[in-house]
Amino acid sequence: NNCQSCHGADGRARTPAGRKLHAKDLSQSTRTDAEIAEQIRKGTKNARGTDLMPPFKDKLTPEEILTLVGYVKTFRK
Repeated sequence: NNCQSCHGADGRARTPAGRKLHAKDLSQSTRTDAEIAEQIRKGTKNARGTDLMPPFKDKLTPEEILTLVGYVKTFRK
């Protein structure tokens, strides 16, 4: 529900919102599990400090974040 609008159903970030925000193509991800989890927890900001990807540390439990890490990795080629 929170990720698809930018990353798309296939994780490739070919959505209007994904293009506008320069969302990462998850099929090209080489990040470690810890790096993915940190990205989900903290989100991403642009140079001006505006959220590009919102943080989910207050919306998801640690267990949900770990589950999401596994799901994100399924998009890799």
